[in-house]
Amino acid sequence: MKNLEHIQTFIEVASSGSFAAASRRLEVSTSAVSARIQALEKHLGIRLLNRTTRSVGLTDEGRLYFNRCKEVLEQLLDLEDSLIHPQDLTGRIRISVPLDLPMAPLAALLQAFSARYPKLSVEVRSTDETVDFISSQTDVAIRGRAPGSLSLVACKLGDIQLGFFCAANHPARNEAPVNWPHYPIADPLNIRPLLTSDLNWPESQLLTHNLTLAKQLCQQGQNLAILPVGFCAPEVAAGTLQALPDPAGLPRLPLFLVYPAPKHMPNRVRVFIDFFLQHQQTYPLI
Repeated sequence: MKNLEHIQTFIEVASSGSFAAASRRLEVSTSAVSARIQALEKHLGIRLLNRTTRSVGLTDEGRLYFNRCKEVLEQLLDLEDSLIHPQDLTGRIRISVPLDLPMAPLAALLQAFSARYPKLSVEVRSTDETVDFISSQTDVAIRGRAPGSLSLVACKLGDIQLGFFCAANHPARNEAPVNWPHYPIADPLNIRPLLTSDLNWPESQLLTHNLTLAKQLCQQGQNLAILPVGFCAPEVAAGTLQALPDPAGLPRLPLFLVYPAPKHMPNRVRVFIDFFLQHQQTYPLI
């Protein structure tokens, strides 16, 4: 905290161009201001200010440090204010989620967020399209792959476990996987090209990339299916789907929270991201 105090003092001196003006703003003595600046320069090992009897100016290193510190300190003070006065934050947060994302835990998380920040509204857009954050005015997205762009940040939420499933009355439930090639298999996530073993299963007659439709077809006995385990948990518990052994070593698929790099991030978006990451274990999406 001492360093933060010294940085804030440096910003005041650099902004006002005067030790005396900074001391009045900070309500401390001029000697205290001078001591803080000297301590900061000693800590960094560089001279930040050029001092004369009449003026104070920034060195080249000092100007670079000032610009970065001012931005970071403003963000920190904004965050502190939002935590102390959450009811004062206003505006709308736009998030993009996959079509088949489990909505029950997301709804619970958003309800908790709304209770914490009552003047903030959240708009949820469900799409599997690639998100253009600028043109769509999207603030945050949940996606199954990292964006591969330096302008975007991807925070990993966890890994999605996959499994093989069949209808409760499907004959495959009582057969060894070696006999499964008799049955078509739905692969809405296109996992089969990632598998090292070639099990020669025929494709489903009805092809889809929609998880919900693939699950419905599987429940009706149309085919086996490779689906997320959590996505099928309610049907397995209800007895309409049955989990099968995994003979292929299915991979786990990562899930990310994606957002633009936070250089000029609105405070309302910052608190949403912090809240989401802090509470994701309470309201797990996977």
